[in-house]
Amino acid sequence: MKRGFTLIELLVVVLIIGILSAVALPQYTRSVEKARLSEALQNIKVFMDAANLYLMENGGTSAPYGCFKDFSAVDLSGGEWNADADCEYETKNFIYGSLYCAGGDCGPEIRRQNGDYTLAPFHRNGWTKTCYTEMTEMGRFICKSLESQGWEYSDNPL
Repeated sequence: MKRGFTLIELLVVVLIIGILSAVALPQYTRSVEKARLSEALQNIKVFMDAANLYLMENGGTSAPYGCFKDFSAVDLSGGEWNADADCEYETKNFIYGSLYCAGGDCGPEIRRQNGDYTLAPFHRNGWTKTCYTEMTEMGRFICKSLESQGWEYSDNPL
């Protein structure tokens, strides 16, 4: 007598694997995105330290306008300066734009390459860090996850 799996048994196993995959894949995707976010947060810290150093050296109360590569202490990692776009530093995951100014506050604009969200730490007399979504599920997830680290969350893109 031959023993083997019936078609029903094989279908049940495939169905169980499919259900497990459907549950695990979104969590995996979110974990990968949070890992990518650490690159931007590290580079934002470098920028903020450079801007604070600039302020201490120059006795100013606001960060300078213009290209943040002009800060002598800025040493971003993971990418290179875009030769075609002035003041843009690009990595595999993010585009670091030149200083963006809104209502007297200035800071770099860090956009996710896929457009899900934008990080904008602004400086006037202290740092205000805002995460803007492009109304995507992943953008909302990332921005909401940053709230515990002092970031503000907004569904309104820059």
